[in-house]
Amino acid sequence: MLTLGIMLGYVALLLVLLTRRHAQREVTSRRWLTLAVLAALAGMALTLLPRAAHTDSRYEALFIGGLTLPALGVIVTNLMLVFFGYHLLRYVQSRLAPVWGTLGLAWWGAQVVLSVQSADLSVGMVGWYRYVYDPVVWPNTLAFAGWLVMGVALTLTLLYAFYRARLPELANRALFGAMLIFPVYAGTMLGASGEDGLMEVGWLLTFLGLAGAVYSAAVYRVLDIRRTMRRTAVTGTLIGFTALMVFGALLLGQELDTQTPEGRYLALGALALATGLVYWPLRSVVQALATRFLDTAPEGVARKLRHFTEAITGVVELDEVVQVTMRTLESVLGVRRGGLILISEQEDGTLLMEPVRQGLGEIPEIVGHLTPQSPVYEHLVNERAPLLQYDLDFSPRFADAPRAERRFFQALHMSAYAPIVVQRELIGILCCGAKTSDVPFTDADLELMRTIANQAGVALRNARLVADLRRREAEQAALNKAI
Repeated sequence: MLTLGIMLGYVALLLVLLTRRHAQREVTSRRWLTLAVLAALAGMALTLLPRAAHTDSRYEALFIGGLTLPALGVIVTNLMLVFFGYHLLRYVQSRLAPVWGTLGLAWWGAQVVLSVQSADLSVGMVGWYRYVYDPVVWPNTLAFAGWLVMGVALTLTLLYAFYRARLPELANRALFGAMLIFPVYAGTMLGASGEDGLMEVGWLLTFLGLAGAVYSAAVYRVLDIRRTMRRTAVTGTLIGFTALMVFGALLLGQELDTQTPEGRYLALGALALATGLVYWPLRSVVQALATRFLDTAPEGVARKLRHFTEAITGVVELDEVVQVTMRTLESVLGVRRGGLILISEQEDGTLLMEPVRQGLGEIPEIVGHLTPQSPVYEHLVNERAPLLQYDLDFSPRFADAPRAERRFFQALHMSAYAPIVVQRELIGILCCGAKTSDVPFTDADLELMRTIANQAGVALRNARLVADLRRREAEQAALNKAI
């Protein structure tokens, strides 16, 4: 019954992979994951055969040379691991994917050859782990060593991709992929143990790992692991403190010594009231401390935005506009880097993009152009909506964006952009880099960026008018001097 249920689960995963639409750059990765799920389904189908099927003439076509049913199951599962690892490496955009595919298939081929030529094959049978290294049985040793080496190498590669990710969303993908490795490899080892009970647990673990991989391939953005862990830690801290207070009240209640039941009830009521009076302020303190150290949500956002409005009003110097805006971004959103892009309309209708050198962090000296036909222009100018660099890189909507525009935004090394629009004219773009917490930007964060951009719009327009006026005066003075 369990076997059939897991097989139906694999069929459902295949349907998700085959029917859900994906961005073009995700198609190759999805194909390898589809092969991994098919291999896992084939391995589960083998468990429906009799345990001595390799001795039955009806199934002789499946068992070449000295192959046994357990060994064939291990071989099919190993092929699944190769496909699964290749998918993960493509999923995090690692350049090691071809190397993994080559070495993985070579390891799998060696496993097949050694298993077919073995005269006394024990891999996959009860107790076969005892013959991994003492004495060495090469099919057993190759399978077990391959699992260890591949599991460790894949984990380290994804953790490195997490560390080196240029966007928080990509770091989250790498972290999510790394979390899938343990259930798949642990499930493989348990499923191949040959021990009743352990095999079933292994099959479930492998299925859960592959289900997580299908989920990550099917959705646009996976669950934010770090934010979820922080909030879980805050909730767990509050639950633990509440349980401690209740336990303490129960201990005190057991020590109460009253002469009558009415007196005991009165004493318990007084104890409950006292506990509540002590618990409420202490809980607020614990929650504030837990949120401060475990969660990274900024506090006092409304107050900081009000201060920003007061500070930006009347500012006419461009450098000061940038300074006030960057301080607010750092305080409200907790970003490491930030900047401002000035927009100027050209004679041909394109928009010239010039980053202001002064900003929060290093700003590259580059210029770019935004064409009216670009989906980026449509999003920023016509819809006046914030834009994530992750969307620009991965969303099918921006697949037709000119390569020059993509290179310009990628060279900025920013994570989010908000248009600065005044009187239906785009005059600037507010840029934010990664947060100090490295968590992805939420919809609420983008709304805050939009609010800050809107409030900075008038000040930026006035600052540019003043700068243009000073430039013209300087040019006129130079011309008069020349005359």
